[in-house]
Amino acid sequence: MNTKSSLIIGISLIIGATIFGEFFYSARAQRDSIRVVGSATKRYKSDIVKWRISIARVVSPKEIQAGYDLSKTTYRR
Repeated sequence: MNTKSSLIIGISLIIGATIFGEFFYSARAQRDSIRVVGSATKRYKSDIVKWRISIARVVSPKEIQAGYDLSKTTYRR
């Protein structure tokens, strides 16, 4: 009886450690992306205005400046 409960506890610990390791590894894995967060405000005369916009452009690390330039020309009006 004692051997059976020891076996169950051992298997449970191994499974728990494996699950924890997978979550830890995925949280620490490097991502091939850069995230830039900024804020800009402009006053408008109106009764009610609330706009939210999200702009994203995917470029390789070697083309970051080109991505900034492309975003500026695409969204400038």
